[in-house]
Amino acid sequence: MLRELLGKSSTPPPLPGGGDAILGDLLRGEEGRRHGDSHSARNYFERPELIAQAGFQDGAGDNFLGIIGGKSERVKRTDGRVESITRGGVPIGSKDDRHRTLVAGSRSGKGRCVLIPELLTYGGSMIVLDVKGENAAITARWRAQKLGQQVCILDPFQITPAHCSQYRARYNPLSILDPLSLTLVEDAGLIADALIVAQNSKDSHWDETAKAFIEGVILHVACGEFSPDERNLVTVAELIAGKQGSLNLLLDEMEEAGGPDNRVAAAARMIRDMGDNERGSVLSNARKNLKFLDYDAMQASLSGHDFNLSDLKTKPLTIYLVLPATRMATCRQWLRLFVNMTLAAIEKSPARPKYAVQMILDEMPVLGHMKELESAIGQMAGLGLRITSVLQDLGQLKAIYKDRFETFLGNSGILQFFGNVDFFTSEWISKYLGSTTIRVEERGANSIDARSKGASGSSFRNHIQELMTPEEVRRFFARDDHYNRQLVCIPGKRPFILQRANYDQHELFRGRFDVWQS
Repeated sequence: MLRELLGKSSTPPPLPGGGDAILGDLLRGEEGRRHGDSHSARNYFERPELIAQAGFQDGAGDNFLGIIGGKSERVKRTDGRVESITRGGVPIGSKDDRHRTLVAGSRSGKGRCVLIPELLTYGGSMIVLDVKGENAAITARWRAQKLGQQVCILDPFQITPAHCSQYRARYNPLSILDPLSLTLVEDAGLIADALIVAQNSKDSHWDETAKAFIEGVILHVACGEFSPDERNLVTVAELIAGKQGSLNLLLDEMEEAGGPDNRVAAAARMIRDMGDNERGSVLSNARKNLKFLDYDAMQASLSGHDFNLSDLKTKPLTIYLVLPATRMATCRQWLRLFVNMTLAAIEKSPARPKYAVQMILDEMPVLGHMKELESAIGQMAGLGLRITSVLQDLGQLKAIYKDRFETFLGNSGILQFFGNVDFFTSEWISKYLGSTTIRVEERGANSIDARSKGASGSSFRNHIQELMTPEEVRRFFARDDHYNRQLVCIPGKRPFILQRANYDQHELFRGRFDVWQS
């Protein structure tokens, strides 16, 4: 039942105004209804009063979804633009243990009405990709002081405001590499995999070879004669760039060291046996992907170690990964590192947290293709991790994962859509909602004799029609929709429509957030 997935409220709250307004202008729904019958949509979409019975458990394990039965108001912003906001109503949450996919167009307010409300209400551990540091600036203090979380803000370029400085932290990815571990080689491989962003899916040789060499150098630094302060990715990058001696010297040292399962020596011989052109191309690819480690800010962030990712499952911990928007493309390897390493830490830990760990991947497409993430979408929900993939449109996902893009959608227990303006996404939603049969009235001219006998000249025929056309999807769930509607789909259940609630304009979040100065 829908109520079981959303969670039960012990005393279902009353629904202000019945909540029917947000369905009133939808045209189709129940099969056999006449086209334009506004009541028909209520027989296809879940009824508002049933959704309201689910309620929302604040500060626990519910994912905040939105509001039902709220009052819509038009207000004028400080920049002169008029926007619609939602007040009151009944907050709705979900206890579904599967992943979530949020698809909302650019500047549609997904941070204000989904991501930040989630951070202000979710009681479990979270790790968040935070573009511009907005999420940390607004929610870190609340999560630390009121939700009892250990808060760690990884902010290499220090763009978060002063009140966040007490939570800033460092993390050294090589700290997870234990020379005595049975998974040492695999762990080094996860780090190397994150550092190489695939550029050519048709010819993976250059990426895979560069990855293998970086893995060998990582193992060399982790297990070789390096001081604790040198065992980090900065040393790896400097060795490959030739900043600590010639390439031949590095290869000699690696061959002499051997390393676990002789992997270090094998990586050195692989490079040495290449022709000059091939070797040059492989090294160029490796150095290009490690370029972000030249930044002093990145080096400082990677120089120490203030927390363990495995703690996400054993104690309340919130991690913000902060990058300026202008550094997302050049430093995305740093973000990819944390995705891969978090997935590995969650899988290794046998702990069963009271509430699932939430991983919010805002602007997920910037990560590029990640095979570990693709695999995790189908497997990790049962291990206490819920991933929220945040996209501007489905075309982004398809461009990266090709025919496998629907893996993310098919393994999501919650699909949320609003502010979608591109045709591919709105057409996909239209097809996902399916079609219905409507009765279409046709009027014809009757003879005088037929009219005298009471014939109306009307006839009816059944017509198969999309429940919502792509154009209707774009209009009903638009950024500026008067009712602030969003479409929420749970596979196997009726879709339902909720209202969006901005954290800075709805009373549920009053007093919880810090003011963000962009």
